[in-house]
Amino acid sequence: MHDIACGLQSSVNHIVLAATSMGMRINKTKTEVQYLGKGKKEFQILVDGQQIQQSDNFIYLGGNVSTEGGADGDITRRSGLARGVLQSLCDIWSAKYLSKATKICVYETLVLSVYTTLKVGA
Repeated sequence: MHDIACGLQSSVNHIVLAATSMGMRINKTKTEVQYLGKGKKEFQILVDGQQIQQSDNFIYLGGNVSTEGGADGDITRRSGLARGVLQSLCDIWSAKYLSKATKICVYETLVLSVYTTLKVGA
């Protein structure tokens, strides 16, 4: 456990040095660390003497990255988002002046795009 924390702190220190050498700063209030693996591990990672918040999950490239792993939380989240979009389009579904093809296009564009998994590099 200690080796993992030391390795992570060392990596963060290298990132801070690289950013500083290019005239950039790490935003300590927006930066978080996360342990990915079995069990719950707590780390104390510092940037310029200030402890960085450790999170259990966060959204990255549209997907939920969780300490617990697995896709259940992400599927539930995406289902909820898609359901919200679907419900907000009630006027579209009941519109008599829109064709079925147009409604299908709206559904595929606005609802399925929220629900489906991003395919990076595909």
